[in-house]
Amino acid sequence: MSSLPTTTTVDVYTVNFGANYHFTPESRVDFYAGAYLGWFSYDSIKFRLPNQDEEIKIDLDDQFSYGLNAGIDVSFGSNSPWLFTVAVKYLISDLKESGGPREIAIDPIIGSIGIGYRF
Repeated sequence: MSSLPTTTTVDVYTVNFGANYHFTPESRVDFYAGAYLGWFSYDSIKFRLPNQDEEIKIDLDDQFSYGLNAGIDVSFGSNSPWLFTVAVKYLISDLKESGGPREIAIDPIIGSIGIGYRF
């Protein structure tokens, strides 16, 4: 009886574009929300069946995706262009086998914390 490995990784490369509506742009604490579009490129999945000495490879199609995001920007000072930012994105995408019937819905929630510059 053969078994599949318990872990396998898939590398993902993405480019996202979006627009935000700022609810409180003149305030030191700025709340915003928006939508974005993205392009995702997935590497192939490879795994080995150890008892059969066989490697299986599944190629995955590139995908367009879309999502929503919301966040808060907090300025470091009253007139400072530097800010602290916290954001959450919800992504809607599919992982599809190239030329095959397999498809998996991928809908992650992505959080980010960072430092930004307003210009």
